[in-house]
Amino acid sequence: MNTWLSHRQGTAVPMRERSLEIFHDEKVLDTVVLGPLFTPGRLTWQLLEAFPCWPPVEQTILGDGDWLIIENFTTYHSISARAREAGFQGRTVWGSGDQVATRLSALADSPAPQRLWYFGDIDAGGFRVARSAVRRADLLRLPPLRPAYGLYRMAFDGGKARNDKTNRPSGEALQWIRDWLDGQLGSAVAELVGQQRRKVQEYVGKMQLSDSAIDDWFAL
Repeated sequence: MNTWLSHRQGTAVPMRERSLEIFHDEKVLDTVVLGPLFTPGRLTWQLLEAFPCWPPVEQTILGDGDWLIIENFTTYHSISARAREAGFQGRTVWGSGDQVATRLSALADSPAPQRLWYFGDIDAGGFRVARSAVRRADLLRLPPLRPAYGLYRMAFDGGKARNDKTNRPSGEALQWIRDWLDGQLGSAVAELVGQQRRKVQEYVGKMQLSDSAIDDWFAL
């Protein structure tokens, strides 16, 4: 980076274009800008001749309360509709799968919620995404990202398990699932994922949500 700074040309470009130029990797600056190199007196966007350029965020804003991040778009659509009907006073956000870190970064300038929740697929891939969201929320100094326990329970209890032979979770990943979901639900979900089986969040659909209360979505 020091070598590049001496060859600046006076033209500001999107951050991933600058990242590719400096590091030969378009995503390095995504995390560098959240770390100590961007503390006062060090790097700035002006010095890098770059600017943040995040994808637009699909969200439903119903109030200034909690945020609920939802991995898949269909489930986001159904939960958002029910949230509006049931008087949810926060916002629902489509996490866009493994792009969730960029979605959280794009929202970083919004007033922070009091609580931040997440709901995704019950499988190894879904929890990798959840874990990346937890890390990004921490880097952005947002509230701790917690699982929407009630929604995960609805998916686990109402969903049909299918094989997931393409994903083999490590013991460390399974322990993270146990710790994050906690209690009996965490143990049951980790056991299922450890067997390379999965339950998708689309089992929590419009019909299943129709008589649910908002508090039910987050209760242990």
